[in-house]
Amino acid sequence: MAMEQGDAPIPISALQHAVYCLRQAALIHLERVWVENRLTAEGRVLHQASDQPGERLRGGCRVVTALPLASAALNLTGVADRVEFIPCGGGPGGGDPGAEGDERAVLTAWQDWKSEERRHDFLEEKAPLGLVPYLQAQLLSRHLRGDIDDYPPWFWS
Repeated sequence: MAMEQGDAPIPISALQHAVYCLRQAALIHLERVWVENRLTAEGRVLHQASDQPGERLRGGCRVVTALPLASAALNLTGVADRVEFIPCGGGPGGGDPGAEGDERAVLTAWQDWKSEERRHDFLEEKAPLGLVPYLQAQLLSRHLRGDIDDYPPWFWS
């Protein structure tokens, strides 16, 4: 499934809202309807600290707030509230980048997993697991635009 020319990037927040409730996602992201209540007001206040871009070290871990995210391949854009960069082995600065070790094993396992193919029931064909977020984002986008009636969920098999 190729991304169509001119498809606007999908906000990561739209995916989060859709997972919680498709109606909520449609109201917020299509109709631009938002009514604040006590819970959303509390959430807004609690997020004020994470909405401020910043970076600090905490216990050997680099913590970044309000980190912009974008993927042309997945057609996604958004802002992560908080991202923790945890060093892999070798002390406070992480492992030796040239050394064979944990990092290479983790990355190799991750690449192998992403290349495994599973059948996508809605598309009726096999797809690599690494493409599933992209495929689901595109299907959600098409559902929100009204191109398809229902959003087809992905079920792990």
